[in-house]
Amino acid sequence: MQFGSHQVKFKINSTEIVTDSSTSMMDTFPVLNKNAMFVPLGVLTTQLIIHQEWDQQNKLYSLSGKELMKTPMMENVEDLDKVPVDNENAFHLLSYKLTLEKEKVNLTFTAKNITGKKLDEGIEDLNTTFIFNNGSTAIEDRNRKRPSIEKDEIVTRSKDIPYPGTIENKKIIREKLEYILFKGRTLKR
Repeated sequence: MQFGSHQVKFKINSTEIVTDSSTSMMDTFPVLNKNAMFVPLGVLTTQLIIHQEWDQQNKLYSLSGKELMKTPMMENVEDLDKVPVDNENAFHLLSYKLTLEKEKVNLTFTAKNITGKKLDEGIEDLNTTFIFNNGSTAIEDRNRKRPSIEKDEIVTRSKDIPYPGTIENKKIIREKLEYILFKGRTLKR
Protein backbone atom coordinates (compact mmCIF):
# COMPACT_ATOMS: atom_id res chain seq x y z
CA MET A 1 0.00 0.00 0.00
CA GLN A 2 1.32 3.40 -1.00
CA PHE A 3 0.29 6.61 0.76
CA GLY A 4 2.19 9.83 0.20
CA SER A 5 5.87 9.03 0.40
CA HIS A 6 5.37 5.86 2.48
CA GLN A 7 4.94 2.28 1.33
CA VAL A 8 3.75 -0.60 3.52
CA LYS A 9 3.85 -4.27 2.53
CA PHE A 10 1.84 -7.00 4.26
CA LYS A 11 1.93 -10.78 3.70
CA ILE A 12 -1.13 -12.98 4.15
CA ASN A 13 -0.95 -14.95 7.45
CA SER A 14 2.38 -13.36 8.37
CA THR A 15 3.26 -11.04 11.26
CA GLU A 16 6.03 -9.47 9.17
CA ILE A 17 5.49 -5.95 7.85
CA VAL A 18 7.81 -3.94 5.60
CA THR A 19 7.57 -0.15 5.81
CA ASP A 20 9.79 1.90 3.51
CA SER A 21 12.30 -1.01 3.30
CA SER A 22 12.38 -1.48 7.10
CA THR A 23 11.08 -4.84 8.40
CA SER A 24 9.25 -5.23 11.72
CA MET A 25 6.79 -7.61 13.35
CA MET A 26 3.11 -7.14 14.29
CA ASP A 27 1.16 -8.84 17.06
CA THR A 28 -1.45 -9.92 14.49
CA PHE A 29 -1.56 -10.73 10.79
CA PRO A 30 -3.58 -9.97 7.66
CA VAL A 31 -5.95 -12.58 6.25
CA LEU A 32 -7.53 -13.28 2.89
CA ASN A 33 -11.32 -13.64 2.90
CA LYS A 34 -13.47 -13.86 -0.26
CA ASN A 35 -10.61 -12.52 -2.41
CA ALA A 36 -10.16 -9.46 -0.17
CA MET A 37 -7.15 -8.84 2.05
CA PHE A 38 -7.99 -7.62 5.55
CA VAL A 39 -5.14 -5.78 7.26
CA PRO A 40 -4.92 -4.47 10.82
CA LEU A 41 -6.02 -0.85 10.46
CA GLY A 42 -4.21 0.40 13.56
CA VAL A 43 -0.91 -0.99 12.27
CA LEU A 44 -1.50 0.45 8.80
CA THR A 45 -2.34 3.95 10.02
CA THR A 46 0.63 3.97 12.41
CA GLN A 47 3.01 2.93 9.65
CA LEU A 48 1.60 5.52 7.24
CA ILE A 49 1.68 8.22 9.93
CA ILE A 50 -2.07 8.91 9.80
CA HIS A 51 -3.67 10.25 12.98
CA GLN A 52 -6.12 7.74 14.44
CA GLU A 53 -8.42 7.91 17.39
CA TRP A 54 -10.59 5.28 19.08
CA ASP A 55 -13.56 6.58 21.08
CA GLN A 56 -14.32 3.66 23.40
CA GLN A 57 -17.45 5.24 24.86
CA ASN A 58 -19.10 5.76 21.45
CA LYS A 59 -17.36 2.85 19.65
CA LEU A 60 -16.13 5.14 16.84
CA TYR A 61 -12.76 4.91 15.10
CA SER A 62 -11.70 8.07 13.29
CA LEU A 63 -8.87 8.99 10.98
CA SER A 64 -7.88 12.60 10.52
CA GLY A 65 -5.21 14.82 9.12
CA LYS A 66 -4.47 16.97 6.12
CA GLU A 67 -2.55 14.11 4.46
CA LEU A 68 -5.80 12.14 4.07
CA MET A 69 -7.20 14.91 1.92
CA LYS A 70 -4.29 14.65 -0.54
CA THR A 71 -5.56 11.54 -2.31
CA PRO A 72 -6.99 12.13 -5.82
CA MET A 73 -10.53 11.22 -4.74
CA MET A 74 -10.43 13.51 -1.70
CA GLU A 75 -8.89 16.35 -3.67
CA ASN A 76 -11.91 16.18 -6.00
CA VAL A 77 -14.22 16.36 -2.98
CA GLU A 78 -12.26 19.28 -1.51
CA ASP A 79 -12.58 21.16 -4.80
CA LEU A 80 -16.37 21.08 -4.29
CA ASP A 81 -16.00 22.35 -0.73
CA LYS A 82 -14.40 25.79 -1.03
CA VAL A 83 -15.83 27.61 1.98
CA PRO A 84 -14.01 29.85 4.48
CA VAL A 85 -13.54 27.68 7.60
CA ASP A 86 -12.85 29.09 11.06
CA ASN A 87 -12.54 25.86 13.10
CA GLU A 88 -12.08 22.42 11.47
CA ASN A 89 -12.75 20.60 14.77
CA ALA A 90 -15.81 22.31 16.24
CA PHE A 91 -17.91 19.15 16.61
CA HIS A 92 -17.23 15.61 17.75
CA LEU A 93 -19.18 12.86 15.96
CA LEU A 94 -20.88 10.75 18.63
CA SER A 95 -22.95 8.30 16.60
CA TYR A 96 -24.51 7.64 13.23
CA LYS A 97 -27.06 5.35 11.62
CA LEU A 98 -26.97 4.64 7.90
CA THR A 99 -29.94 3.14 6.08
CA LEU A 100 -29.63 2.12 2.43
CA GLU A 101 -32.99 1.84 0.74
CA LYS A 102 -33.87 1.10 -2.86
CA GLU A 103 -34.42 4.74 -3.85
CA LYS A 104 -32.52 6.68 -1.18
CA VAL A 105 -29.76 6.77 1.40
CA ASN A 106 -30.64 8.01 4.90
CA LEU A 107 -28.01 9.18 7.37
CA THR A 108 -28.82 10.21 10.91
CA PHE A 109 -25.92 11.43 13.02
CA THR A 110 -25.35 12.95 16.42
CA ALA A 111 -22.50 15.38 17.11
CA LYS A 112 -21.44 17.53 20.07
CA ASN A 113 -20.30 21.16 20.00
CA ILE A 114 -16.78 20.95 21.50
CA THR A 115 -15.73 24.57 20.95
CA GLY A 116 -16.40 25.51 24.56
CA LYS A 117 -18.72 28.32 23.51
CA LYS A 118 -22.13 29.06 22.00
CA LEU A 119 -22.08 29.18 18.19
CA ASP A 120 -23.98 32.06 16.62
CA GLU A 121 -26.53 31.49 13.88
CA GLY A 122 -24.96 31.07 10.45
CA ILE A 123 -21.55 29.56 11.34
CA GLU A 124 -22.30 25.91 12.15
CA ASP A 125 -21.15 23.54 9.40
CA LEU A 126 -22.07 19.94 10.13
CA ASN A 127 -21.12 18.74 6.70
CA THR A 128 -21.48 15.28 5.16
CA THR A 129 -20.38 14.19 1.71
CA PHE A 130 -21.42 10.84 0.21
CA ILE A 131 -18.92 9.32 -2.22
CA PHE A 132 -19.98 6.55 -4.62
CA ASN A 133 -17.93 3.97 -6.52
CA ASN A 134 -18.36 5.74 -9.86
CA GLY A 135 -16.76 8.89 -8.43
CA SER A 136 -20.03 10.77 -8.03
CA THR A 137 -20.68 12.69 -4.83
CA ALA A 138 -23.70 14.01 -3.00
CA ILE A 139 -23.24 17.00 -0.74
CA GLU A 140 -25.59 19.00 1.42
CA ASP A 141 -27.20 22.27 0.47
CA ARG A 142 -24.62 24.99 1.16
CA ASN A 143 -27.37 27.63 1.43
CA ARG A 144 -29.30 25.85 4.15
CA LYS A 145 -30.25 27.60 7.39
CA ARG A 146 -27.54 27.23 10.06
CA PRO A 147 -29.07 27.56 13.55
CA SER A 148 -27.24 28.76 16.63
CA ILE A 149 -25.80 25.93 18.75
CA GLU A 150 -25.41 26.13 22.53
CA LYS A 151 -22.11 25.41 24.30
CA ASP A 152 -21.70 21.59 24.64
CA GLU A 153 -25.03 21.03 22.83
CA ILE A 154 -25.59 17.64 21.24
CA VAL A 155 -27.16 17.97 17.81
CA THR A 156 -28.95 15.24 15.83
CA ARG A 157 -29.50 15.61 12.10
CA SER A 158 -31.08 13.35 9.54
CA LYS A 159 -30.81 13.60 5.78
CA ASP A 160 -32.01 11.68 2.78
CA ILE A 161 -30.30 11.72 -0.59
CA PRO A 162 -31.48 10.02 -3.77
CA TYR A 163 -29.60 6.79 -4.43
CA PRO A 164 -27.70 7.42 -7.70
CA GLY A 165 -27.79 4.91 -10.50
CA THR A 166 -27.44 4.40 -14.19
CA ILE A 167 -29.75 2.70 -16.65
CA GLU A 168 -28.30 -0.28 -18.49
CA ASN A 169 -30.45 -2.52 -20.69
CA LYS A 170 -33.60 -0.95 -19.25
CA LYS A 171 -32.51 -1.79 -15.68
CA ILE A 172 -31.44 0.69 -13.02
CA ILE A 173 -27.99 -0.18 -11.69
CA ARG A 174 -27.46 1.41 -8.26
CA GLU A 175 -24.03 2.83 -7.50
CA LYS A 176 -22.22 1.51 -4.43
CA LEU A 177 -21.75 3.91 -1.51
CA GLU A 178 -18.04 3.80 -0.67
CA TYR A 179 -17.42 6.60 1.83
CA ILE A 180 -19.15 9.14 3.98
CA LEU A 181 -17.00 12.11 4.85
CA PHE A 182 -18.09 13.98 7.99
CA LYS A 183 -16.82 17.44 8.87
CA GLY A 184 -17.94 19.17 12.05
CA ARG A 185 -16.67 22.71 11.80
CA THR A 186 -17.54 26.38 11.96
CA LEU A 187 -17.42 28.89 9.12
CA LYS A 188 -15.79 32.29 9.10
CA ARG A 189 -18.16 35.23 9.13
